[in-house]
Amino acid sequence: MKSIIYTVWDGSQSLFTLKRKDILKAFMDNIMEGMDPNMAIAQMLWEGFPLAGMDFRVMGLQEMLQQLQEKKEELFSKYSLEKAFDTPIRDLRNLLEDEAHTREERGDEKSPLFENLPPGLLEKIKALKEFPFINEIFSVNVDNLKIIGGYKLISNLSPSK
Repeated sequence: MKSIIYTVWDGSQSLFTLKRKDILKAFMDNIMEGMDPNMAIAQMLWEGFPLAGMDFRVMGLQEMLQQLQEKKEELFSKYSLEKAFDTPIRDLRNLLEDEAHTREERGDEKSPLFENLPPGLLEKIKALKEFPFINEIFSVNVDNLKIIGGYKLISNLSPSK
């Protein structure tokens, strides 16, 4: 993680100032290349421009947008919720498979398939709320729901051993 330490300016660094003369020079360079004034300003805003005699470049909107996009992708990959429901979904899938095997062994009607349930974990749970499970362990687990933020979520789907 980056850390930044601010200290009192000691005068050893050169001051940063955008001089009108340098900006006007970059603008005039664009005009000399055949651009009209509006196009020259637009290009300077979009692409940025170097400042003559300084080891510095004014960033343009294009570069800013690129950096923002990279930062967004970095944060999305770091804080992705894509896999947040993988475990409950896997547990629900296993529960339904085990219930199907139990029903098959007893010769009862088939249980719903995971793929045939509505999309989304909460919708699948709602669809199974009234389902009569044969295996008592799974029936208890499906009934054992937590209310979190107004939504019902499965607290434990795997059978206790």
